[in-house]
Amino acid sequence: MFPWLAHGHIFPYLELSRRLLIRKNFHIYLCSTPINSTSINTFIHNNNLSESIEVVQLHLQPSHELPPHYHTTKNLPSHLAFTLIKAFQTAESSFSDIITTLKPDLVILDASNLRLPDLLLHKVFLLLTLPLLEQPRARIPITTAFFVIPTTTFRFKNCVLPMID
Repeated sequence: MFPWLAHGHIFPYLELSRRLLIRKNFHIYLCSTPINSTSINTFIHNNNLSESIEVVQLHLQPSHELPPHYHTTKNLPSHLAFTLIKAFQTAESSFSDIITTLKPDLVILDASNLRLPDLLLHKVFLLLTLPLLEQPRARIPITTAFFVIPTTTFRFKNCVLPMID
């Protein structure tokens, strides 16, 4: 899972993870910057999810203009917002390395600046999609096309998703 670097995006992803783990046994990787790790790990610990959710560090390019404690929107001065967005856009190779290493079965993201193809992607804030978990028999269209994440050789394929009971 790869939410934008704001707590308002991260915590709905954590809630989605928690709800998915109630239904099925998954191993979830949540990708974010080190500055966000403390609050993410607190949520994981408080919900007894440390066996199922693992935080993966996404490192942005070092910059004197945007020190690591500003690699999040929390307490970010407004004049640095665009600088954070630009730094995030440079994380494409770091994210690509993470995907190549982990080889996930599914990538869920709302971070849309990494030039990833949109497949079955609804550009709606994740919190609004949580009620969909209550409709486990919804049909999802299937395509047989593969896609490659830029700068990697790892190929993803849409597949039939298992029904969640």
